[in-house]
Amino acid sequence: MPSDSYRPTVVSIAAEYEEDAYAWDHSPGEVGHLPPSILADMGADPDLLARLSAWNDTYGQLAVTDFQWRAEQSEAEWGEEGLQLALELQRQLPDIEVYYGNYGAPDPSCPSLRQQLGLPPLPAVETSADEHRSGLYAYAPLSGATHRPHESGATSPK
Repeated sequence: MPSDSYRPTVVSIAAEYEEDAYAWDHSPGEVGHLPPSILADMGADPDLLARLSAWNDTYGQLAVTDFQWRAEQSEAEWGEEGLQLALELQRQLPDIEVYYGNYGAPDPSCPSLRQQLGLPPLPAVETSADEHRSGLYAYAPLSGATHRPHESGATSPK
């Protein structure tokens, strides 16, 4: 898990079957799930995070319906709702770059939500070799923890 002072610079909003797994860190040198608590610490409104959670839960419930959308909501309507929630997150966190629907690294050919809203571009973030983090993570859904691999030269506890 990134340190308490860590603040993502690139976030993707994409639904997942796990509870509250809708935000993904794609900052330089990072990749992994972002818990809602980090978004709240960054300044995201708790009401927005609750709506994102409910939106993600809709996706999570598809597995028990044989992947059939409810009659009152189509997949297209659900997708549009997610886009509007992601746009709201971008407005609330103007110092990060938000993408929608990108599970992997954001596609540079697709504009970020920041660009879609006409906000000015963010300055490029450079990381030194010492600051570069491994792109490999392990997510433990029961505890909600994200684990990084050992740094080079680190020893494992015996």
